[in-house]
Amino acid sequence: MTRFFVPNTPIGEQSDRAYEDMRRQAEADGGRAPRSRRIYMLSCRRGGVDRETCVGKEDLAGGTVYAIFDMGDRYAVYVPGGCEIVTKRQTYAVVDFD
Repeated sequence: MTRFFVPNTPIGEQSDRAYEDMRRQAEADGGRAPRSRRIYMLSCRRGGVDRETCVGKEDLAGGTVYAIFDMGDRYAVYVPGGCEIVTKRQTYAVVDFD
């Protein structure tokens, strides 16, 4: 398992603040509060290919994944400039942070 972090922020209080800011944005974007779990990685099918979408790694569009939120019926993957949606049907497995 992986210890919680937000890319480009020091581990600890600053990461927690950055994550909570993105969480509020996910709520505003999605019209509901994300579930409380902190997700590290999704194993899923995106762009017609099986892949792992992982915090701290490059996403399909080329930006770094900063957070993944469980929105109930879907996952919101936050990258610089916005978010990508991954449905639960596209997802094979979810790995949470420690």
